[in-house]
Amino acid sequence: MRSAVMGLGWAAATGIWILVAAAGCNWMAARPAPNMRQGLVVRCNKPATLFLNERMVGTLSRPKGMRVGLPPGSYRLVLRLPGYFTRYLDVKVKKDRYKVLTVLMRRELD
Repeated sequence: MRSAVMGLGWAAATGIWILVAAAGCNWMAARPAPNMRQGLVVRCNKPATLFLNERMVGTLSRPKGMRVGLPPGSYRLVLRLPGYFTRYLDVKVKKDRYKVLTVLMRRELD
């Protein structure tokens, strides 16, 4: 899909991303909207799955973290990974700012 979008103009590519997002693809929530100037950058020491307000966003597998464009407001983040304690974070996103979160996942006791 991405290679097909690369050859299109910006307006056409944006329309395709919106269409895919409207179809209910959860992974689209991880891509910042073009006009979002605020949001979160979430980093983690393990490849945990990130949920934002009970919706799956994706897996944190990059060392630089995952950038998520969001409108200002309060959000509940949950990070899950089998064999590790689930982490819960309540965060506020302010206008025109990206908040950087570094989360350490801790192994469950056997």
